Parts: sequence; C-alpha cells; structure tokens
Amino acid sequence: MNSTKADAVTAHLIHNVALGRWVFTGMARGENVNYNFNNVLSGASIKRDDQVFAPGGAVLLNVAPGATIKASVNRGVSVAGLNDNGSEAQERSVNYELGFKFVSGSGKSLAEVIGFYNDYSNITGTCTASTGCTNTAVDVQFNGGQAAIRGLEARVAHSLNIGAVEVPLQVNATLLNAEFRNDFTSGSAEWGLGQVLSGDPLPYVPQVQYTFTVGANYKKLTQEMAFIYQGETQDQSVQASRQSISGYGIVDWTGKNALNKKSQIFARMDNLLGKDYVVSLRPFGARPGKPQSFMVGLSYQF
Repeated sequence: MNSTKADAVTAHLIHNVALGRWVFTGMARGENVNYNFNNVLSGASIKRDDQVFAPGGAVLLNVAPGATIKASVNRGVSVAGLNDNGSEAQERSVNYELGFKFVSGSGKSLAEVIGFYNDYSNITGTCTASTGCTNTAVDVQFNGGQAAIRGLEARVAHSLNIGAVEVPLQVNATLLNAEFRNDFTSGSAEWGLGQVLSGDPLPYVPQVQYTFTVGANYKKLTQEMAFIYQGETQDQSVQASRQSISGYGIVDWTGKNALNKKSQIFARMDNLLGKDYVVSLRPFGARPGKPQSFMVGLSYQF
C-alpha cells in the first residue's frame, strides 16, 4: 500500500491604484508544498519541496463613458505532483490578454472582445482512467514542453422590451488555436503514444464555439433558450491514428417561476431536440453526448 501526503501554504496579494482614467493592478501568488511519498511494501520514501511564485499585472483605461480597454500579463504556474519516481515538473506559462468592453448607460446593451495568448514553456498532462491509462500509470504526470494557446472571444448582449415582456439576447463566439511548439515523444494517453511534432494540436480543444441565448422575463416567470455549437476537435496530438470528432449543435431550455422571495420552482431540458452526437473517442471508443433529459424541482433559500 502506498501513501502520499502534501502540506501546502499559499498566500496571494492584489492591489489596485486609480489615477484619473487609469486603473493599475498588481498581483502575486506564492505557494510552498511539502510532499512525502511512502511505499509501505518496499520501504522506499521520497520527500520533496516545491515552490511557486506567480506575479501579474493589469492596466485599465476608461476611454469613454461605459467604454474601457484592459491589458494584462500574468505568469501561470501549477505545482508539480509527486509520483513514486518524483519525475514531474511544474507547468509554466506567460499569459497575455487585451480586451475592449462597452456597457450602455442604461445597462441594457453590452459589447466585449478579448484576445489572448498563453505561451507555455512547459505544459503538463496527467494520465487518468478516462483517457485510457493502465492501472500502473493512473495519476502519473507527463511533461509536454512548449505549447501555445491563442484565441479571440467576443460577446454582444442586448435587452429589449416587447410589451410587458423583457427579452434578453446574447451572442458569444470563441475562436481558438492550441498546438504544441516542440517535438517530443509522448508517453501519455491524453496526447497519444508516439511522436508529437511542433504544430500538432492539443486534443479536445475546438477551433470554434458559439452560443446564442434568447430569454423571456415576465413578472415572476423567467425562461431562456440556448443554442450551443462546438466545432471539430481531435482525439489526440500524435498524428498516427489521430481521429477527428465532428462538431455538433444542441439546444437547451431553462425556466424559473418565483413563488416568493425565498422559493422558486424551476425546470430544465437539456438537448431539447434529442441530438445524437459524439464528445470523445477515448478510452474505449465513441462516447455519446448527453441525451435529451428533463428536470423539474423546487428550491428554497434559508
């Protein structure tokens, strides 16, 4: 029987400084983890410390009433785990973001666009039962080296009134590109077993995602219909035996009716049209998405 123990101490600091139309934000996170691994059968013991320091900063400019521009740079770090050979390394990245946001004076209209670039000097993956790992490899961490995730997110929302009914509308769109930036031999079922080349995709990251929601609010009754689309993904990074998973679109519906200030009755229907679609090809073949389902309930806030 093996036992693993970890004691962690974490601290974070954030501070904002406002100067006229400018707002400057500085932040930092520090963490120290002490690991202790014991193999009861063999008597082997491994101890290791891991430290993290992740600073970041952001600046926001109010360019006009309701309109802001924001830019940020943050270091991303996750502590390494500890398996029986202590071979893991930290996941490290530098994350850049630039965005524009506008909110109308009435609060009924919103527009936002954000571009981001995540530059990984080392991206990590963990072998899990759901990715098809053998029992001896479960929870073992693998290092993938350099990777880049870049994308653009946009959101437009507006609320209009049709008689006594409020109709909120919102469109979200995300464009993504996620790929490795170096060559290495993968031993992780998450990325595939074999040679990964620079430019190979990260698995299960769609290039496009869209969501359109339309609601209807009348007195104590609210409801929302959501049209969701996810683009094509790849089941692994290794080119040999790599398979594509087709994009799919589904429709979800939710409704709520307030009975009083503390209670409400709610209902939800997922995959309203009963769409058949595949979400994964691992570990043992195609896995279907959530089937048509309906839920109704009563909530009460104490």
